Amino acid sequence: MAKDDGIGESITLDVKRPLPLYGILIRPGYYEYGREDVWRKNNRVAALEITLNDEHTFTESIPDERFEDPYLIRVRDYTKPVSKIKLVIKGVYSGTHFRDTCISLVELRVPLEKKPEIQPAR
Repeated sequence: MAKDDGIGESITLDVKRPLPLYGILIRPGYYEYGREDVWRKNNRVAALEITLNDEHTFTESIPDERFEDPYLIRVRDYTKPVSKIKLVIKGVYSGTHFRDTCISLVELRVPLEKKPEIQPAR
């Protein structure tokens, strides 16, 4: 456990079924439905350095908002199937009570393999 705000701490995800990514969904902060006070008490991630497959690195700034829907980090200029993702905390928004830096959710998004067929309403 980090003794500070967690800057430099990382999460590495090994992907079981590598596919090209169009985005990474994240919910920064300690998220408990209907409890904004808990979210404000803990640190939230302000900036992440993201490395895909140990070869494509970019940094994303995340607004300090309590998102109802997770925040989408778009993957640009990288189309290879992703088998490894490393997220490094580069900046935080300070909590009012605790120095724990929380991430409540990480989800990966891939493009559809083919455009869906649109059926007319009956």
